[in-house]
Amino acid sequence: MQRWQRNRFWGIVFVFCVVAISIACGGRKDLNRRGEIKLRGEKAVSLRGKREGDLLQKGIASWYGRPYHGRKTSNGERYNMYDLTAAHKTIPFGTLVEVRNRDNGKRVLVRINDRGPFVRGRVIDLSKKAAQEIGLIGSGTAQVALYLANNDFKQWAGERDRRQTKPIVTNHGFWSLQVGSFQERERAFRLKERLAFHDLPIFISQTDDGFWRVRVGRFSGREQALGQVARIEGPDLQPWVVFVDQDR
Repeated sequence: MQRWQRNRFWGIVFVFCVVAISIACGGRKDLNRRGEIKLRGEKAVSLRGKREGDLLQKGIASWYGRPYHGRKTSNGERYNMYDLTAAHKTIPFGTLVEVRNRDNGKRVLVRINDRGPFVRGRVIDLSKKAAQEIGLIGSGTAQVALYLANNDFKQWAGERDRRQTKPIVTNHGFWSLQVGSFQERERAFRLKERLAFHDLPIFISQTDDGFWRVRVGRFSGREQALGQVARIEGPDLQPWVVFVDQDR
């Protein structure tokens, strides 16, 4: 009897340890196999049918600075906490969004260039500079409303803000449409074959963190790339415009 009880005790301890290790070390539970954030019941924000100035989402905003300053964002840029940028779970990269603090009425124009927040219930992670603009630094979080930006919003943003929200300009890269990011090389090449009927160049590159990204087209300007989005869109494809810096 004592031996049976002892075995049962160690069996319970073993199961507890396995569960604890799975939770702590089992990888990012907030990411799916394609590196996309699991929404866990949250509704994805879609831009389909949205006009500039339309309300996109309401919820809690937070901000991030160091130690992420200088690290690569999800779209391949280097995060600069002094730029007016933000991370969102589903809004396409390059989208300009007005973030309005519902507590004090302050607002800021940001460009989406990263994925996050990795906290359920939060809708956007602002750069430190953007958080300062709407009085978010002290409180850490605030209730906000997100709007799809248009030219009217740019008028109040001012020249300084417009400079900071412009896409990166460089002579050593090009604009492209990213249509997929996979951890498995085979899935990336299957998508490339699927897109082969397009007359645009299709290429695959591997990131530093091991993801295989599928991109379509090489364009000299962002507007040219945006003009091709409709050709690639599909029920399961939501391409976004990215800048490919060949110096990186």
